[in-house]
Amino acid sequence: MHPANVVALKFNPHDGNMLASGGANAKILLSDLEGNVSKELETPGRGALLSLDFHPKDPSLLLSSFMDGSHTISNIHDGSVVQHFQHHKKFNTKVQWSPCGNLFATCSHDHTVKIYRQAEQDGWQVASTHEFSSVAESMCFGPGALVVAVREDYRVHYIDLETGEVGTQSLNNLEGDTHVWCSVLDLVLSPCSRFLLCCTDRSRNIVLPYRGPAKHVRSLYGATNDELCTPRAVWSPGGRYVYCTSQDYKVVSWDITNQLVLEPLKGHKKTVRTIDHHPTKALLATGGFDKAVRLWGE
Repeated sequence: MHPANVVALKFNPHDGNMLASGGANAKILLSDLEGNVSKELETPGRGALLSLDFHPKDPSLLLSSFMDGSHTISNIHDGSVVQHFQHHKKFNTKVQWSPCGNLFATCSHDHTVKIYRQAEQDGWQVASTHEFSSVAESMCFGPGALVVAVREDYRVHYIDLETGEVGTQSLNNLEGDTHVWCSVLDLVLSPCSRFLLCCTDRSRNIVLPYRGPAKHVRSLYGATNDELCTPRAVWSPGGRYVYCTSQDYKVVSWDITNQLVLEPLKGHKKTVRTIDHHPTKALLATGGFDKAVRLWGE
């Protein structure tokens, strides 16, 4: 289906039979779960496609980001570009809509995170920009805040969506400990919005209480990931299982109730770069540098 490395994919929450995917050639393919391509979206973005996210309320809108620092809102029904943005100076590593759909955010290797809000007549506009001391690797929306992971920082950062104030939560188990033991490379909020999954570059994933104390609710071992990798993870819709890519071309999964490592998913022949869980079915999708999109069921 793809002539180049697959870097991003996403199930459509409004159409259970649609998957969006793309990668090194910057084109976005819309396909069914059998791999039949229904549409190819052209965007102004240059370099590899890095991230995708469907609008949670409007079934026509798809948000994408690219290696040239740009991001695009596309209409998947007619294939048009709704709005294109060139606001970052380096890789735009992740884009995400807020759960209500009134905001979206971007994070970049230029050390900034931008939050966008829709204006009445001028489309989507930057509502706030937040600069950090190093690369903003990942982010996710949670209740009342946008959570940001910054490379070589012992904290995750919470941007309050009402006030714009930035608070922090330590990645260490002891309050006041400023030792940097890892960089968080991916952040994923649990379906219940109470826990934050942090994928690190130390072959260890930790689960923190959302906006809570410096406490490791779970420590998940079994995936191999170092500072040169780009791990990606996802929760199952019920919140019991976590799935994470691993540098050894596998997908590692855990039962969160007991931290038990489950049977790894094997099949990719090169780096697994992207992962998503179907919103209603027991179905996992992965894509990687072997140019393959794979679906995994029970």
